Amino acid sequence: MPLTRRGQAATYRNSIASKAPDVDFDAVRLTQSSSEHSHAMTSPSAPYVSSDNPNLIPPSGPNWRLIGAVIAALCIIGATISIPAYEAWQSAESAHAERGKMNGAVYTVEVDGEPVKIELGWAGNHLALLADPELPPGAVVTVKGDFGPETLPWNAEYQFFGPTQAEMNPFSHHKVSIRIENDGQLLWSGKRWAWGVPTGHHHH
Repeated sequence: MPLTRRGQAATYRNSIASKAPDVDFDAVRLTQSSSEHSHAMTSPSAPYVSSDNPNLIPPSGPNWRLIGAVIAALCIIGATISIPAYEAWQSAESAHAERGKMNGAVYTVEVDGEPVKIELGWAGNHLALLADPELPPGAVVTVKGDFGPETLPWNAEYQFFGPTQAEMNPFSHHKVSIRIENDGQLLWSGKRWAWGVPTGHHHH
């Protein structure tokens, strides 16, 4: 008996199904998952990170701008504190200094082995040096400070060395280097403060 069209189609499907190999769909899914994982490991957009290959962030260098700003601020603060403290120290030292007849600071030094009192006194707006007892004849006195270096001539009228050619504020304080020589031989040298005229004293 000849097959109908519907019967022929069913027979064809059964024939195809009997010839197709068995497929393990679980194995197919596992293979696809492994392939996707391998692609993620090698993809440049998603770098592989593990304990053996950590993705470390490179350390950044020091912030030199911030460090410089901090140092500058500390310097400003230090200067703000130190300047008033230094001025207070000068005022205290000046107030306790021994004074001579020219309102200058008096120091005892050893000149050529002998104790001599020298005064860094004030002749108007100029600095002068007095010595008691007097220095040996021919002695040369050289001073140097913020006013520059000068050799003070002997003033026979007033019996002191000087005054300086440079003018300076007699009420301010000046650190002075002093050299006393005679015939090219150094008799004494040192640094002393020429303290300004004390407040309340009349200055001539």
